[in-house]
Amino acid sequence: MNQESDINSEIKKIEESTTNLINEPSENKIDSNDDEDEGITYKVTGLKFFMIIIALCIICLLACLDSTVVTTALPIIAKDFGDISSYAWVLIAYMLSSTALQPMYGKLSDIFGRHIIILITIVLFIVSSIFCGLSNSMTMLIIFRAIQGIGGGGLMSLCMIVIADIVPFRKRGLYMGIISAVFSFSYVLGPLVGGLFTDYISWHWAFFINVPLGLIAFFIIFFYFKMPTTKGNIWEKLCSIDYAGTLAMVGCVVCLLLALQWGGINYSWTSWQIILLFGLFALFFVIFLIIENKFAKEPIIPLEMFKVRNIVCMIITITLLGFAYQSSCNYIPLYFQMVQGKSATVSGLMMTPMAILITVLNIGSGIIIGKYGHVNLMFIVGFLLSAASGYAYSLFDLDTTIIIQLLIVAFGSFGYAQDSSPKELVASTTTVISFFQVIGGIIGISVFTTILNNRVPSLLHDLNPSINAKDVNMKLIHTYGPDGLKAYNYGLRFNYLLGIPCSLLALLACLFTKNVRLNKKPQKSTESSSN
Repeated sequence: MNQESDINSEIKKIEESTTNLINEPSENKIDSNDDEDEGITYKVTGLKFFMIIIALCIICLLACLDSTVVTTALPIIAKDFGDISSYAWVLIAYMLSSTALQPMYGKLSDIFGRHIIILITIVLFIVSSIFCGLSNSMTMLIIFRAIQGIGGGGLMSLCMIVIADIVPFRKRGLYMGIISAVFSFSYVLGPLVGGLFTDYISWHWAFFINVPLGLIAFFIIFFYFKMPTTKGNIWEKLCSIDYAGTLAMVGCVVCLLLALQWGGINYSWTSWQIILLFGLFALFFVIFLIIENKFAKEPIIPLEMFKVRNIVCMIITITLLGFAYQSSCNYIPLYFQMVQGKSATVSGLMMTPMAILITVLNIGSGIIIGKYGHVNLMFIVGFLLSAASGYAYSLFDLDTTIIIQLLIVAFGSFGYAQDSSPKELVASTTTVISFFQVIGGIIGISVFTTILNNRVPSLLHDLNPSINAKDVNMKLIHTYGPDGLKAYNYGLRFNYLLGIPCSLLALLACLFTKNVRLNKKPQKSTESSSN
């Protein structure tokens, strides 16, 4: 059996070990011998297929647009409530709940069925969004943001799971490209939408905008996505949930994220609080491994998948790329607003070239992969461009003209258009891949923020020795005049450059994967041939 056949068999084995296939007889049940339907568990065609893809794009838009829109509106929200001290917790609450519970959605959708879990997730997200918009205090907003995160954590991963259910393996690149394009487009579109709401309407609409979009997606999924559920009564399904593993995972992620969020900002990295959080993270992690390996009947993260080299390499790759991605999308708007003094709306408009090009490139790369199947080649090109993008962003300066700014932003999109591509290799492990991508991004945000907050005051002191670095207020950096803006720009420039080694390390991890041709029909094994 040749190498490509070995890889296809390897991927198929891990899919079978991590996903419960549909057991009920149905006219939609797929014959595994049909090459055209290879890799799907639920067949839909025509209008149904088209409508489901639209719903998935809307769900993806909800998952990605929410965080960026809210981030732009937060300064006004904190000002209205008169509570600047709790500002960060609006983001942290959502981040903790969405990240900690994300891995369980794949297993829940296996146990209870895709249809019901995705509907529940949408409803939870819509209802919590309404209450977020109606909040009359920062405490109320933080509570409902945490609840919103529970729903939001499953939206993106469930999108990818459904794509894997209904799209043949050889055509998956195109549709993953479409979903990835929506993800990338909404990520850079968010600041513009948030700026428009904040400047011209009301911050409440940063949450209310989720309601009409969510309802459209809900009704499309309700009427068009009728994927049958697995057999078994409700009690059997409830008993099969890995409660202990879920609690250990939640404790593990919460401790890690709090340590990364507070370290170097609220507490020093050597303080007992941060050391305790890292110690608890390690403890919960060990407990989680023991539970998943020895006791869990239906583990939320099957450890068997880590025996497959391609999956391990892709997890490393997507984590590093999620880390590198944060050096651009979260910090380029800071350059426009803090260094250039542009409004939130104008800052969002300046990101438009990236949004458009990333959308086109994601869909284009999906088409190329679907037609020619050279996945590894696309990764290599993407990671090299990603490294080049980090250098291009570092060229931003105080007096950079608008034309040059737009050209740099546009060039940067060539590298980061590959951000979500690795998911198509292992469709049944999308929740785990998404989880590590989010973890990589969160670590990136924490590391970059800490570096920025530590470097800018010292840089400002070097430029103007009369200013004590310990007395520098980062939120009022513009009050320090040209020296303050220059120091902030130098700090951002260093963050952009950090994306280069991350992209190159991701490239190195990708080179260790076995090449897979997605457009080539899988060869049947000798056993099946003899039958």
